[in-house]
Amino acid sequence: MALTPALLAADALIFGLRCNAGVDLAVAQRRFPSLSWPGYRGLAAQLVGEGLAEWAAPEVLRLTRRGRLLADSVGTAVLEV
Repeated sequence: MALTPALLAADALIFGLRCNAGVDLAVAQRRFPSLSWPGYRGLAAQLVGEGLAEWAAPEVLRLTRRGRLLADSVGTAVLEV
């Protein structure tokens, strides 16, 4: 399997969300500018709305305790964007 920008970005988001600090979407967007960021931001809003994630800072998304329990499902959702 080729490592495309989309796959690398999904990997960065999936594993970044599993970290306590979360993932800075602004940094990720600068690193992978060609991706569908409205889709990732829409997913972020959905995860926050469902109580699976929270904004730790204006651009830093991290999983809540509930989100960590469902991290595999969150990862699958990231891959589907």
